[in-house]
Amino acid sequence: MNLLKVTKTFTTEDAALDYLIKQRWPKGVRCLACDHGKVYTIATKGKTGKPCRLFECGECKLHFSATTGTLFHDSHLPLQKWFMAMALMAEAKKGISANQIARHIGVQYKTAWHLCHRIRKAMQGINATPLGSQGQIVEIDETWHGGRASAAHRRKTPKEKQAARKRSESAFPRTNSHETGGLQVSKGEQRAREILTKPVASAS
Repeated sequence: MNLLKVTKTFTTEDAALDYLIKQRWPKGVRCLACDHGKVYTIATKGKTGKPCRLFECGECKLHFSATTGTLFHDSHLPLQKWFMAMALMAEAKKGISANQIARHIGVQYKTAWHLCHRIRKAMQGINATPLGSQGQIVEIDETWHGGRASAAHRRKTPKEKQAARKRSESAFPRTNSHETGGLQVSKGEQRAREILTKPVASAS
């Protein structure tokens, strides 16, 4: 689902909440604690004073909401903006920064940073099968991240030599594994020697 479709589908916060409830409980809302099917809807106000929808279990009297136990839990950000951010991150082939997210959905950088962090964590595969386990071809390459760029086109000054030494200390290697027509995994390594000697494919 792209950003345009998100904005057209979820025109109100209630529409976004109805969608979340339907996706989480396709056969009707059930208690998160005892899984009882007798649940009452309570109209109340949230921490910010805005109307919100709570549920009360008819058996154990637990109060919960549609966002309880999800990445949206305890967030003051509207679900509409959450869905917009998720669409932007899913559509960006080369990734998208928190600054770009902040500009697109109209929030502060700190809010966008935490939002992106939660979404990326939720997107991590749970009990994911290893790359190439179904006979696919897996391509593996390594690269270096961090450090300061040095002036390689001319003779280095003493300060530049010192900066180059710091770069070698602060930069860290990463391995990128890409499954043909499938998933891509990027992992950081503590030491460069591990990239050359450790069987990376077995850990992917």
